[in-house]
Amino acid sequence: NFSVAKVALGSVPPLAFNALRFPFAALALIIALRMRGPIPRPAPQDVSRVLVLGLLGNVLYQQFFIFGLNSTNAGIASVLLAGSPILTALLSAAVGHERVHARAWLGVAGTFAGILLVVQQSGAMEGARSGTITGGLLMVAASVSWAAYTVGARPLLARYGATAVTAWTLWTGTVILVTIGLPQVLALPPGTLTLSVWGAVLYAGALSSGIAYM
Repeated sequence: NFSVAKVALGSVPPLAFNALRFPFAALALIIALRMRGPIPRPAPQDVSRVLVLGLLGNVLYQQFFIFGLNSTNAGIASVLLAGSPILTALLSAAVGHERVHARAWLGVAGTFAGILLVVQQSGAMEGARSGTITGGLLMVAASVSWAAYTVGARPLLARYGATAVTAWTLWTGTVILVTIGLPQVLALPPGTLTLSVWGAVLYAGALSSGIAYM
């Protein structure tokens, strides 16, 4: 997703890219839910939590992510975001959701080390100086917001399941992201949305922000 999105951002500004890809993510989740039967709704007492999680995981996180990626090297961005499981484990333990045992920490460390090795071997770390400190900080902020979203969603996941909760929070974010990014989409010069850009939009939307979220 990092590489695909980075290529698209060479032609499309960040807000426009989010506005284009998230409707496809929302559609992917609608199809996934419909394949399981009627689309459920959250209980009234859970609506406010869904809205907050939608803002946290699909507005704040996505803004941090897309502007951070736009401002730094894709390899650096992927390594920084790989810290999300570490932050999630720490936050989950801090709020008393679960005790993080040595086996879990070993898995987290393995994940981070694996991503770091793949990025280094692929040469994606080269040209890191072309990125900015701001871009790196935005990716760290994305990790923090995603960790908070993950931990905050746990009570809902226990009641409704992953697909429904993912869909509700993503639909909340989609409305806001499209509203914010639509002016940039309408201002795109003719010919900007090439076949390769649409391919990146579909990949980053339906797959990386839809199916992969589940």
